Amino acid sequence: MNQSYKSVIATILAGSMTLMSADGGSIGMATASGSFRVNNSKVKGSASVLNGMRVGTDEAPSYLVLDGGSQVSLSQRSSGQIFKDRMVLEHGSMRIDRASNFAVETAAVRVTATDPGSKMLIQVSDQNKISVDVLSGEARITNLKGIEVARVYPGEPLSFSAAPPAPQAGAAAVTRVSGCVHKVTVGGKTYYILTDATTKVKIELQGAQAEKLAGKYAEIEGSLNTTATPVRDTTQVVEVVRVLSERKEPGCNAGPWAKKVGPVPVLLAGILIGGGVVGGLAAAGTFSGGTTSGAGQSVSVR
Repeated sequence: MNQSYKSVIATILAGSMTLMSADGGSIGMATASGSFRVNNSKVKGSASVLNGMRVGTDEAPSYLVLDGGSQVSLSQRSSGQIFKDRMVLEHGSMRIDRASNFAVETAAVRVTATDPGSKMLIQVSDQNKISVDVLSGEARITNLKGIEVARVYPGEPLSFSAAPPAPQAGAAAVTRVSGCVHKVTVGGKTYYILTDATTKVKIELQGAQAEKLAGKYAEIEGSLNTTATPVRDTTQVVEVVRVLSERKEPGCNAGPWAKKVGPVPVLLAGILIGGGVVGGLAAAGTFSGGTTSGAGQSVSVR
């Protein structure tokens, strides 16, 4: 074996040593202007991204281009685990472009894009706060049980608490929401649907107090009914326990989407949601750079 051939083999082996401990094959390429960490080993320049690899940054951000087309920017002092279809963000901030078929998971929520070209900014802070900002497209956020808790649109970022107050032993989970309530007829049956002003999700209200709220802007406390099947286009069923406030609001008669009155904290399906990230993640310098009818159903909204 000649000396030049030995040098080539040595170079290939040296560049691969830190990558072999991840599970699975290559799913893309990572680059950085400085060094970054791969499975607790320091790498400079670029490296193949393997399925299940742990990636961390120090002073320089890292850029990951995945084979599926998604582009992930991991900001300074951030860390997580990358897979071909998702990233588990443990700490710090990330941006994802072309987010179709790619999800971001945290300790409390899962974020997915509803549009192929969506661009999102996601941050996990030391205080277990999770922030989601959408630059383009739309993001769908679910809790760890798969229940949708929010939709995020450009210019309307949301923040989440990863450790909401634990309910008392034996007590049903309490949900607090506010928004416009509409009376909806589906297949000849009447339902009362609240479109939450902060999260944009639609919730079916049940209970004796639900009917009187139709056409009003209401803030309610209720218990989440996990055994009931929500009517189509809603995410969950809430039994109204207490009406905190109610008022006539012109926007509540205009259609199925609530008029946004202002950001208010919401406790929904076990996730505490705050009313927006002031200025958004991009502005903070974290990074550089109606209801439709189904088959066989008639639907009317009042």
